Amino acid sequence: METGGRAYLFAAPSGVGKTTHVRLWQKLLGDRMRVVNGDKPLVRVEKSGVTVYGTPWNGKEGMGEKTSAPLCGVCFLRRGTENAIEPLAAQQALPALLMQLYRPDDAASDCTALDLAMDLLEQTPCWLLHCNMSDEAAKLSIQTMTGVSL
Repeated sequence: METGGRAYLFAAPSGVGKTTHVRLWQKLLGDRMRVVNGDKPLVRVEKSGVTVYGTPWNGKEGMGEKTSAPLCGVCFLRRGTENAIEPLAAQQALPALLMQLYRPDDAASDCTALDLAMDLLEQTPCWLLHCNMSDEAAKLSIQTMTGVSL
């Protein structure tokens, strides 16, 4: 999703609540937020930064636009009873990120994907959000990730 010209990705296994969390951001931010891609964004990693692009693969909800924005954060979601968010170092975020990436079967391409993942993590802040899928969980993630007070 994008707000204020900056993109943020949510990552989690299927069924954890990515779409629910995106909808909570929409509820709280209204037209200040748009979904770049609800399922399979294209992520370009360069020395100058990381950019997220919308693709035709928007998931079953069809959430997405033909747009792009610089990536300014990745948030890994976990269900919890208490809402809490914590920053993750690149080494902590790598296993969770690799679970979300398309990785080819051949070793050379897998090494390239790993290199790109490490480059992305070195340039992009990451968080782990334990959340109960409430408005308060979304407010916590918005405030922490974007700096916007609600």
